[in-house]
Amino acid sequence: MMEDSNIDLNKHVEPKRLTFLGSRALYYLLVAQTVAWVVLGVTKLVIGSTYVHDCDVQPLIPVWLILDAFIPLFFCGFWSHVKEDSSDSLKMKGYISICIGSFLSVIWCICGGIWIYPNWASQGQCNNTLRSFAFAMITVNWSTMSMWTQLVVRLACAMRAQKQYVMM
Repeated sequence: MMEDSNIDLNKHVEPKRLTFLGSRALYYLLVAQTVAWVVLGVTKLVIGSTYVHDCDVQPLIPVWLILDAFIPLFFCGFWSHVKEDSSDSLKMKGYISICIGSFLSVIWCICGGIWIYPNWASQGQCNNTLRSFAFAMITVNWSTMSMWTQLVVRLACAMRAQKQYVMM
């Protein structure tokens, strides 16, 4: 018989748990964020293209919505380059791409803020659905950027503190 084998059939093997930067909560937050980006992106495309000629006050509001739907696509391919098993050059390319995408995202939000916020209460001709949705989306964008910036800064500080503690 096979009694001499080194395989222990009674040993329980834990499945590998999915994490982001070592945290399951961050992983689920990232998954929820991705789902929300996809849903909001499709909605931005639909509303922006439906009302593309319905805002005489600021014709760039629907254009902002349409192009803002594609901003998350800048980040999709870059995360694969910053995995732990990637080479240093791939990681550097990923970090540079994320920085460029983040910079463009901030600039695009500034443009949206300049075009949308001053025209929120204006009396000019602009479809109310378009105006309200654009106002909500620029506010969500700024809030999301603020949340992720705080998270990244806190994680960086925690990782730095952990490295300093280990070095002592």
